Amino acid sequence: MRPFRQHDPQGLTPTGQPRHRFRIRSLAWLAVPVLVVACGRPEVGPDAYELVTSLDQVFERRDAEQLDKADSLIAVANAEGKITSEEADLLSGLVRQAESGKWQAARDEARKILAAQSDW
Repeated sequence: MRPFRQHDPQGLTPTGQPRHRFRIRSLAWLAVPVLVVACGRPEVGPDAYELVTSLDQVFERRDAEQLDKADSLIAVANAEGKITSEEADLLSGLVRQAESGKWQAARDEARKILAAQSDW
């Protein structure tokens, strides 16, 4: 049986943080799934699709050396007009995520982008 909790007149959580911070964080995490569902994954062109496919393989192997090459390929494709600046930003964001050590998260995002391209 849980012991009865008395009201905390100072408005602190059990960890000592103000309750309003706790509520704001809780509400912020509730908004994330709504944004993901509402926004969905962007559609990308054929050249960006090929780059995402290559990035997925780099993320799977966790090949840090290939990240610099990928960054260069993204910049060149953007400069040549093969991919849009939005696609370049999206792909560069995946590279930044992997560079920060979040390989699996970057791979998951790449897979979601690839899956969004097929509507069957």
